[in-house]
Amino acid sequence: MWWNLDLALRFLYVLAAPLALIPLTALVPLTGVLVGVGIATVVALAGSDRWRARVSRIPVLGGPLANMANLGDYYAEHHPRPLVYYVLYPLLAPYWLFVRDARREFLLYRRINGIAFVLIVVLGAVDYIKHWRPEIPFAAFFTNSIAALIIQLIVTMCLVMPIVTTIVLFHQRQRRKTLYALLALAAIVSTVMAVVTIRIDRPTPSAMTRTLYRARANPAHSIELLKSALDAAVAAPADDDATVAAQRVLAALWKPDEARIFRVHRSPAIVMIYANLGRKPTIWIARDSSGHYVMKAAQLPPDARAKLRVTVSASRE
Repeated sequence: MWWNLDLALRFLYVLAAPLALIPLTALVPLTGVLVGVGIATVVALAGSDRWRARVSRIPVLGGPLANMANLGDYYAEHHPRPLVYYVLYPLLAPYWLFVRDARREFLLYRRINGIAFVLIVVLGAVDYIKHWRPEIPFAAFFTNSIAALIIQLIVTMCLVMPIVTTIVLFHQRQRRKTLYALLALAAIVSTVMAVVTIRIDRPTPSAMTRTLYRARANPAHSIELLKSALDAAVAAPADDDATVAAQRVLAALWKPDEARIFRVHRSPAIVMIYANLGRKPTIWIARDSSGHYVMKAAQLPPDARAKLRVTVSASRE
């Protein structure tokens, strides 16, 4: 009975994982995690002998890749533990670090987790070169990346092990049709969620952090660009056109995903450009109907202050 309940929970977990995983990509990049999950899934589906035979002949990488098949050998001798054990795996570190069999199981995943870790670091370096430098100091990037790295490694552990052990259990119980149906459904759910996520244009924490640091690194230039963007917004025929026109001007300093954070608010009394950056200070500048720039939130009309989500005592960054 308990084994059947565990299998049912595993089916639901693998099916529901994309529902949590794909929206998480809006917070942190998960390419390394997804590659780790993909490799683990292929190894588990192929089986130990088949995996070794196919990858052992690959130059240089053949040996390390072939050793991943040791996972299958381990689970042939030790049945996987219940799903909840793997879902809560990071919290159980004292147990699997000091108990021999549990520690052996953990070490068998080190190559898969190592590949994910290397990809995370490499992609992080690319992200720094492409999106952060040269205006933003490396220390700011490093601080932001450490939190993202921890999240990614935890997610990797909580996804790789449940998926691998689920595939192993379904194979051991000769429920291959159910397994293939599960993987097909999970692929469909992942695709749908990916499309929905792409269509929702939400700024990432990284983009919001970069937007603020880039403004502070170039204060005079950023203010001049904001004023130029105000001119473009005023000249635009409609509100939607005003936002696009302003973002086009701001792209001279901010990266494309940063410029898209900025919005335009227009009313008979005022025109304002603003970027809400979560818990970080809001970047904004406004101009009233007489052409004077507004620098204090207390001077804004209530509808403009509502857009900024600030109180009347707040000051412009």
